[in-house]
Amino acid sequence: MILYFIDDDHAAHVYHNIMVEDIESNDITVSNFYSVDDALSKLNESLNDNSLENWPDIIILDINMPIKTGWKFLEEYELLPIQEKTTRIFMATNSENPADLRKARECSLVEGYKIKYLDSSFFQQLAEEHFAL
Repeated sequence: MILYFIDDDHAAHVYHNIMVEDIESNDITVSNFYSVDDALSKLNESLNDNSLENWPDIIILDINMPIKTGWKFLEEYELLPIQEKTTRIFMATNSENPADLRKARECSLVEGYKIKYLDSSFFQQLAEEHFAL
């Protein structure tokens, strides 16, 4: 399983990586991105190389980031010419703004809206669903 963390908060990356290490499956590759542009560059690189084996299965996406927000990532992600693989996207944020929650629910790309920080049981559930453990 390939997991992308897209968040400008270094502490969130450290914490979530520790939570992933704690789950039973050891077949998880984590990539950390501190900006929307870095993540989109990696996705476009995979598309240009026709290398979908490195395409993320799951993206954990922060909403509030400088320069480009998680919402901007979703707009640009939707334009990527990918059809063969589906990615589960979860918003992970400190924002309890009802407008953000409503927007996430209305976005067909977003599977879930979570308040940071995500615990190991969340990642364990994702792994169980992905690997059918």
